[in-house]
Amino acid sequence: MMAPHGLILIRLIHHFPIYHVRAIAKDIYDTIWIGTTAGLTKWDGDDYWFTYTVANSNLHSNNITDIYIDDFNTKYIGTINGGLSTYNNGLINYYRTVKLRHQ
Repeated sequence: MMAPHGLILIRLIHHFPIYHVRAIAKDIYDTIWIGTTAGLTKWDGDDYWFTYTVANSNLHSNNITDIYIDDFNTKYIGTINGGLSTYNNGLINYYRTVKLRHQ
């Protein structure tokens, strides 16, 4: 269903782990990726969904802030206090980030 300003409203399925949504992106296969305060959810738009968390994946934080998907369908996942991760071909890789000091 379309909402004002071209936003798409998603009718959530029963028990969908929504919490606080911070990021939503759609990949080249029309899979919806939802970043929440409780992990990264992969949703096919119908009945299948799975949430990646620190307990079941290589994510270093459940607090997802950003999702970017490039032309090769690699997902870049920004987190609070968990660095940057990528998701590609079923694998999550972690990249440690450092805070730079201003001189």
